[in-house]
Amino acid sequence: MKVLTDLFREWMPHQRWFGGKGREWADVTEDGFFLDRGNPVLSVHRVRISYTDGHKETYLVPLSWRDHPADDLESAFVGAVPNESGESYAYDAMRDRDATAPWLIHLVNASTIGPMHFHPAGVAYIPEGLPGDIVSGEQSNTSLIYGSEAILKLFRRLEPGLNPDVEIHDALRTTKNPHIAPLLGHIEIDDPDPASVTSTPRATCTPTRWAATSPPTASGSARRRPRCTPTWPRCCRPSRPGPSGSARSPARWASGSTPPSRSSRS
Repeated sequence: MKVLTDLFREWMPHQRWFGGKGREWADVTEDGFFLDRGNPVLSVHRVRISYTDGHKETYLVPLSWRDHPADDLESAFVGAVPNESGESYAYDAMRDRDATAPWLIHLVNASTIGPMHFHPAGVAYIPEGLPGDIVSGEQSNTSLIYGSEAILKLFRRLEPGLNPDVEIHDALRTTKNPHIAPLLGHIEIDDPDPASVTSTPRATCTPTRWAATSPPTASGSARRRPRCTPTWPRCCRPSRPGPSGSARSPARWASGSTPPSRSSRS
C-alpha cells in the first residue's frame, strides 16, 4: 500500500530507534498482517528500506488502528489512511497502552498468527491480559513493562541470525540463580521470501520475569528484571538451508526489560 509506505518514509526518520538517520532512501516496501482485531486493531509490519548507497535494512513496526483520532496518543501518531467510510488513524502500537496486551496473550496460547509464531517457555507464570507501559529513554529498541511481572523488549531492526540474548537467557535459567530473570518465551516471524538464502529475517520475541530480588520501581528503572528477551540476530551466522534448500536462519527480536548487565540477563 503506497499510502502506508509514504507514511513510514515520513515518520520513521524521526524515531529514536531508527538507525538510518541522514541517509537517502532509494526505495521502501512493507508487508504486514493483523495480530489482533480488537479495539484498537493491532497490525505488525516489516518495513524494508533500500538506501542510495546500496545498503538495506528491515525494521519491525507494530501499528494500532483507531476510527477516530486519540488526543492522548498525539505523540504516537503515525498518520491517517483513507478507507471506505473516512479515515483510519495509525499509531505506534508500542506507545498505545490499549494495544499492548495481545503480545503476552498470544504467548500464553502458543499462537500462530500469519507468519508469526509464539513459543512460551513453560517455566514461569506469564501475566496474560495485563497492559504494558513503555520504557522511556531507549535508543535502538522499545521495551514494555507489564506490571511487576514481565518485560517485553522489541528489537526494531531485523537481521539474519539467532539472537544471543535468547540463548543466554535460556542457558542461565538452568543455574536457578534468583538474580537472573527467567525467560518466558520467544516469538518468531517467518521470512516472506525464503528463497533469499543469506538474508532471511526471522523475528523472535522473548519475555522474561522480574528478578526476585529487584522489583520494578515506579519509573521502571529496576535492575535485574525478568524480561521478555528478544532474539537478537547474529549477523555473522549464515542461513541454514532446510530440507528443501530454502533458507531457515532466523533473525530474532525479543521482548524484555531494558537490558540489565550481561551477568543478569535471563
